[in-house]
Amino acid sequence: MILPSIINTAQICAQLGVKHAVLSPGSRCAPLSIAFVRHPQIKTYTLSDERSAAFVALGIARQLHEPRGLDLYIWLSRL
Repeated sequence: MILPSIINTAQICAQLGVKHAVLSPGSRCAPLSIAFVRHPQIKTYTLSDERSAAFVALGIARQLHEPRGLDLYIWLSRL
């Protein structure tokens, strides 16, 4: 079961314009990863290595000229 507050986090990010999420899921943030993967408006990329995830997020942000991919990674890494 995923708590409603976690599902709301993905929804709030989508409402703020986040279209891509780069995650480095671990056991503690698995529900958050699932919430983002299941959200229909957010394209989610999961990588096991945090450093690689940061570079992928940076590449997405530079390619799309939208820093949200990188911002989302930094935000998720603090949880």
